[in-house]
Amino acid sequence: MISVSISLIPTADGQLLIPATEVTSLLRCLADDWLGSPAAGEEPDVPAAVDEAAGAMNQLADQIDAECIACASEPGAGRPE
Repeated sequence: MISVSISLIPTADGQLLIPATEVTSLLRCLADDWLGSPAAGEEPDVPAAVDEAAGAMNQLADQIDAECIACASEPGAGRPE
């Protein structure tokens, strides 16, 4: 069983935000937990549906990372001028 802590950031309009790095870490942590950690040299005994779901979660985490990098690398994004 995993235990995680998520930071919540309140906005002026009452919304709550979660940092993208924490979302992607959570997705990857859940995927790893579902897949388990087989002993060295052993193939994991994971049903195909669980393997596919874990793969989808890792792909989503990668997509979020890529989109955040793209937003951060736009001229003037998040930087006061």
